[in-house]
Amino acid sequence: MSRADRRDQTVETGKQKLTLRTATLPLPPPVKSLTPSQVRSIRAKLNVSQPVFAAMINIPTVTAASWERGRRKPTGAALRLLDIARKHPEVLGAG
Repeated sequence: MSRADRRDQTVETGKQKLTLRTATLPLPPPVKSLTPSQVRSIRAKLNVSQPVFAAMINIPTVTAASWERGRRKPTGAALRLLDIARKHPEVLGAG
């Protein structure tokens, strides 16, 4: 069986592992940085305290407080999670 035949067979059966070598997936657009008031707004929408908010997104309480004061900015995965929480607060299990 040739490589092309195996590829056709796996596509038909749906048993091929999806990798970047076998598929091109659209990536979501980059998330714009959030202002301290936007971070506070996300927490307020969830109606939780800073310690509870921090626990919900698995960060230290001091980090959440720093974001809300503007001393630090969320980046990377935390920024993406905050963006999702802003649009869909129910994913964090509150609200």
